[in-house]
Amino acid sequence: MTSIESTMSSFRTSNTLLKPYTILSKEPDWNTVETYAVLTIEIIPPMTMDDLFRPLCVGTGSGRMKIALCPFAKGSLRFAFYGQFASDEFDLMDVVFKEFCSSDLKLNHLQVYQEHLEIQVIAQFLADRFNNELRRIFRRPLIVAYADADLVQQKTDEFKIYQVEARMHQTWHKWNNNSGGISLSEYSTILQAFSHWTYHITAGRLMVVDLQGVKGKGAYLLTDPAIHFDNILRFKNTRTNLGIKGMQQFFRTHVCSEVCSKLELSVPQTPLGSGSYSINESLEYFQALESIDELNEKTAEFEPTILNGEDNLDLKTLECP
Repeated sequence: MTSIESTMSSFRTSNTLLKPYTILSKEPDWNTVETYAVLTIEIIPPMTMDDLFRPLCVGTGSGRMKIALCPFAKGSLRFAFYGQFASDEFDLMDVVFKEFCSSDLKLNHLQVYQEHLEIQVIAQFLADRFNNELRRIFRRPLIVAYADADLVQQKTDEFKIYQVEARMHQTWHKWNNNSGGISLSEYSTILQAFSHWTYHITAGRLMVVDLQGVKGKGAYLLTDPAIHFDNILRFKNTRTNLGIKGMQQFFRTHVCSEVCSKLELSVPQTPLGSGSYSINESLEYFQALESIDELNEKTAEFEPTILNGEDNLDLKTLECP
């Protein structure tokens, strides 16, 4: 059994207890839904590149929420609920609340939610700088943005924790995952270059992957990223940091485009990878398999099939056990 198979076997064994929700696609009548007082938690964005490698500061506030009784969608990691949310600064607005699917109390702790949110804030910081680079070399590039997100914790039940975001009304896509998989049907040279650039600009210390969200006019609006760090223990509670091996999996299937070329991004040599691949070699890795943590129940084309004599692996976005 390969190390990847072992990881997935452990994950499937340990992640079988799901919360017993029924999926209902209809939005409720909000006049009939109870309002809950909540503690709000935000991650203060980093100011410098050095800030990415130390814990970010947390801010708190208060607000109120309404949430549908049942989720409207389920990914492999989270349920998504229709909701309404108001903070100290804003009136009630339509939002999506995300809650982990697993009933394991260790995975429903505030610290786990905060690590996922911190990853999204770091990804947004890097996306802003990536966009500046794109504007420098292209006239009207499609920019990359991450949805603003906070956490809410109900004051009457500390285990009722959700990530809250504005609703995205366009069609949901996932462009790559955290194990080298790429969507062929929705391939994006900009987003592939973004993952590559995050590795380059941090001197190989991290890489933003698991790029998913919606494509709007002039921008990709993303959410729920994963980040590989050279420090495998960083954000260990999220279980999606695959470290150097995760970066290696990205470069194993990545084909540099004109965007990479204009950004002067190089493909690392050993030990991360064995150099660049031709387009024909790289496309041999792709197979239509189930994706993870997208806000629907569809199957999409993401996961790489590992070649070189190994058996084909039914990979999802990998999580450490």
